[in-house]
Amino acid sequence: MADNLHDDFVERDRRIEIVGDLFLSEEEYSTRQISTIISNNSLYGFKISNATVSDYIQRYKNKHPEKVEEIDSLIEAKKAKSLKDINVKKRVLTAANLVLNGYSIESIATKLGETVWTIYRDVNTRLRQFDPDLYLSVKTALEMHSRNHNTR
Repeated sequence: MADNLHDDFVERDRRIEIVGDLFLSEEEYSTRQISTIISNNSLYGFKISNATVSDYIQRYKNKHPEKVEEIDSLIEAKKAKSLKDINVKKRVLTAANLVLNGYSIESIATKLGETVWTIYRDVNTRLRQFDPDLYLSVKTALEMHSRNHNTR
């Protein structure tokens, strides 16, 4: 039994190193993207959830105190931008106007080079916070698109 515990510890340690090294080397990847990369690549030999990636990054920081500042800086840079960011405001308004002009969320995501979930969040959460009246218009337009299936 002691051998199993030792083997489990060694394997967990190996995985923590993989996650931490990947997080640092692929600076533009989110924890979700890292989870997908590791889980879908047989080279790594294991599947991992987004939550476990986040946990392993924290454990990696504990093992490598000299990298804490670099990791914390990357974590901060990767956080979702809020409506305080002028580019986010512009994207939210652009997405809203495209919806009102008959575009679907999927086509807006493609047009703007964003993920579908980012655009969905823009028109369903951020727009509501930014301009509640415009949000109601967009919500109505999306409901009409859904009924008519007449979106670009």
